[in-house]
Amino acid sequence: MIFSLDGTQEEGVHGMVDEWRQGSVGGMVDDVMFVENDAVLVDASKWMAALYIILPDIERTNARIMLMNDSFLLHRNVPELLDDKCGGVCGLAWTAPPNDPERHIQSYLRSVSACEAHNYMAFYEKSRGSVHNVNELIQLFEMNLDWTSSTTGSVSAEYEYAGAHPDADEAQRALISRGYPAIKLKKFFETSDPWLSQDDGARPRLPPSFSAVVYRKMNHDLNHLSEDDLENHFAEWGKDEGRIYSATRKLVVKRWMEEELRKMGEAGESTMGILEDYLDALNGSIAAIARSSATE
Repeated sequence: MIFSLDGTQEEGVHGMVDEWRQGSVGGMVDDVMFVENDAVLVDASKWMAALYIILPDIERTNARIMLMNDSFLLHRNVPELLDDKCGGVCGLAWTAPPNDPERHIQSYLRSVSACEAHNYMAFYEKSRGSVHNVNELIQLFEMNLDWTSSTTGSVSAEYEYAGAHPDADEAQRALISRGYPAIKLKKFFETSDPWLSQDDGARPRLPPSFSAVVYRKMNHDLNHLSEDDLENHFAEWGKDEGRIYSATRKLVVKRWMEEELRKMGEAGESTMGILEDYLDALNGSIAAIARSSATE
């Protein structure tokens, strides 16, 4: 397991990980690595740090590896991604129809054969100098698959395009009902706020519970914005992106997600418990931010 850190937090991260490894879950991890965060190459640079160490064993045993980024929960095992029959690179779902030039596999979880792991590393070394921001990184090292071998580089996904990007509610619901195993932790909840369901013309520009402090703290990509810019961002985009914005309105599991999980019986109930615990912690963090802001 790879832990990202920067110099100012190194001692605290090591201590936190040491404590975590003493528990029952920590015992499931064979080894850990600490990699200094690269603000531009982010996930790809961490993958490389591990691949340089394990690639000889991968090639010797012809094993497959999993490349993961973002935060998500698997509610079932995914042995299909570890089967060489799925091709050189295998993902969960296609993001667009076959005739779309921007079609790619969902990038936050995919398996790669030993041959393609080697190809990916060579491509990274050749191309990393051309990446100057995170968006370019996503395009080149996560969405792009031109680095795959023309002979062994077949690319596949376990689920076909579901009418929208897999992160969209309508596609996610259709996929989960067919056994899709992943729930993205940014996408399963919503703010319990009647303002969100009101017509644009009948509601104020901002929700009464909107907090610029919470909006900035809970959306790190907006750290640089002023209070006015934060309000404008929410009114223009954030309200439709499911962003966290309220200091008083609770985050809850989306109703359709709860319905789909309840259909799964015991496994779904267990998953719901994990998601509810996650939201309890998230709501607690928001409340702490609001209290701290009130005392400043």
